[in-house]
Amino acid sequence: MSDFKTISPILFIFFIWLLIKGTKRDRLFLIFLIIGVILTDAICARILKPLIGRPRPYLSLDHVILLKHGLYKVTNAKTALATMKMSLSWPSCHSSNVSFFGVFTALEYRWAAIAACIVIFLVSYSRIYLGAHYPSDVIGGILFGTAFAFLLRKIFTKISS
Repeated sequence: MSDFKTISPILFIFFIWLLIKGTKRDRLFLIFLIIGVILTDAICARILKPLIGRPRPYLSLDHVILLKHGLYKVTNAKTALATMKMSLSWPSCHSSNVSFFGVFTALEYRWAAIAACIVIFLVSYSRIYLGAHYPSDVIGGILFGTAFAFLLRKIFTKISS
């Protein structure tokens, strides 16, 4: 679920449906959705991660099972620091992005709420399962993405009314 290719066909259908069958409000929603995901990702990766500076689990802990290039590796923190690129962990941008997308969508289309929650859970859990994040990274990402969705929702509601 961490791979964008897994859910991109569903997103593509949703976007096309909004463009073709949607109202003016639906199209404005789509613009806000795209801008929101871009901003969520940029703030997460360019501001929050460097500000916190927390390294990923496989760079800090021994015996993390990490999926890299389709192969599972059991990491050693000392050799990982020497052989892998330094990468920051908090918050999880995957969790931030999918939480923004899911919550913002569910606030507009209530019928999508359960599916959104399931996708948020699966993507976020996959980040821990794959050895890329600590649970607190994922929780931080979910909280940030959700808060940003509510903020943009207020702006969207004022503009679209």
